[in-house]
Amino acid sequence: MHISNTLLICIGVLAMVKSKFLVCKESPKKAFYNLVLTGDKILKVSGITHPEKQVLDKRIYRFDNDTAAEKFFNSKLKEKSRTKRKRVYQEIDMIFC
Repeated sequence: MHISNTLLICIGVLAMVKSKFLVCKESPKKAFYNLVLTGDKILKVSGITHPEKQVLDKRIYRFDNDTAAEKFFNSKLKEKSRTKRKRVYQEIDMIFC
């Protein structure tokens, strides 16, 4: 089963979860950047995938409301995929089973 970018999970109540996995294919160590939006929180995980996967940083950002969190989520995605950056990330489809 392929689920593109939005998953529904059930933890007492239904909550919308958005997740994006980005990779910079041109970087020597294939840097990755993963963002997960859940309500008013964002989990950010980044690191390298070559020669082996290594997480270099994990952070949780908390916001006053869902709208502020989603705005930050969208701005980070836009920033990371901007073509004029030194390191340009591209979205990779995730497959969940």
